[in-house]
Amino acid sequence: MEVPIRGQVRTGILIWDSRAEYLGLMPEYIEREAARFAIINWAEWQSWEYMDKVKAAAHYLINLQIGHHQQDAIAREENRRANEQRNGKR
Repeated sequence: MEVPIRGQVRTGILIWDSRAEYLGLMPEYIEREAARFAIINWAEWQSWEYMDKVKAAAHYLINLQIGHHQQDAIAREENRRANEQRNGKR
């Protein structure tokens, strides 16, 4: 199931290359960020088996998405409280 992201900001930065996805490859940016997240230097990362890299990248991307959801929840709560204060509710 796909859910559209509300309030999406278009930065003009393209990270995901559909050609790489077609070939079954991860973009290097995602690989490098996954390696950083796992606290693995690039040379060691290069020696990992492909499926280990995929699992580490998936973990990184899920963690990133969780962080986005947390920030969204914080922003909504802050907006709710600000609206209550403006409307005189406590």
